[in-house]
Order: sequence, then C-alpha cells, then structure tokens
Amino acid sequence: MSEARFALILRPGGSFDVIDWPTELAAGLTVLAQEFRTLSIAALGLWPDCSMWTDAEAAQGTAPLNRFAAR
Repeated sequence: MSEARFALILRPGGSFDVIDWPTELAAGLTVLAQEFRTLSIAALGLWPDCSMWTDAEAAQGTAPLNRFAAR
C-alpha cells in the first residue's frame, strides 16, 4: 500500500489548495505547469521529503509578491 502524498498550492492573494500529489515526478511537473501556467519550474529542497516549487521565469511585476511564501 502506498502512502498518500499531497501538495499545498499557495497563491499571492492568500488563497490555497491542497491537492493530491502523484508519485511520478513527470506527472507532478505537469500539475505544476498547469497551476503556474508555465513550463519553467524550479525546485528548492527544504527537507528530504519536502520541496518548494516555483515558477522559474517569474519576473518582477508579472505577479504580486507573496512575502510569506518567499520567507
């Protein structure tokens, strides 16, 4: 039996969603590409079982700054 995996999607406006996270990385990247509306995605490893994924092309002025997520 596999463990359930989830992703927390935080948005600059303060809204969020908890979604099921696929076990295959390619499927997870597809989910993030749809959420971020880009194919350029970067990962920041926080712990062995926790990463933060962001839009790698984010340029100043393209989206509101999410100060809480940036910390």
